Amino acid sequence: MRMKPLRNAIVAGCPHERFANLMAECRLSNAGLARRVSVAASTVSHWRTGKHDVPGAVLAYLHLLATVKRAAN
Repeated sequence: MRMKPLRNAIVAGCPHERFANLMAECRLSNAGLARRVSVAASTVSHWRTGKHDVPGAVLAYLHLLATVKRAAN
């Protein structure tokens, strides 16, 4: 079974802006997210500014984390 890309399913509008909003909602810094997903902080910075596309798995992770945090409050 082929799945649709998460990027299209989760992100509405400008992807890097939605990514930055999710990071803020989860209260994650570039370094904090980088540690969680095993990449360099500069990679997260590139995702955040739109220099590079954010991998779908990272968007899914942030979306899930934000959902859990909202449910906990």
